Amino acid sequence: MTSQLNVDTIVDKAGSGGSNVKMANTSTYGDGSNKSQNMVAAISKFWLNFSMAGTTARSDSLNNSSIVDEGTGDFSLHFTNNFNYEGYCTTHCVGGHDTTDGHWDYAGGTYNQGASTLRVKAHTQGSSISARDAIGTNWSAKGDLA
Repeated sequence: MTSQLNVDTIVDKAGSGGSNVKMANTSTYGDGSNKSQNMVAAISKFWLNFSMAGTTARSDSLNNSSIVDEGTGDFSLHFTNNFNYEGYCTTHCVGGHDTTDGHWDYAGGTYNQGASTLRVKAHTQGSSISARDAIGTNWSAKGDLA
């Protein structure tokens, strides 16, 4: 027998606030179009917003234990909870102004992926490419945690 639970709010037993929701790795969600996705696989397990320029500092993050400056435009991002293998999916956005023309003049990408660390690099664009500490960087990863 299949059941359905319709509620507006889930709170703890005492009724004092939020609650933990636990899902199995096989839990799915549907969007009403007869398609479903694995809920656990679909959410980001890591994200980080930080500036490479000056004193490296996080603006905000999830599952990031530390940032190591490996050199100009070269950083290792360490996870609090490791991924189960190196095949997780990463996305990023790297930006900054190298000139006063207002154009975004930096690019970047993943240099090396490990289960516990993501190595990233940033550089200038154009005819003379060189490593550069980007002003704004955003990284995220989806995959299974160990």
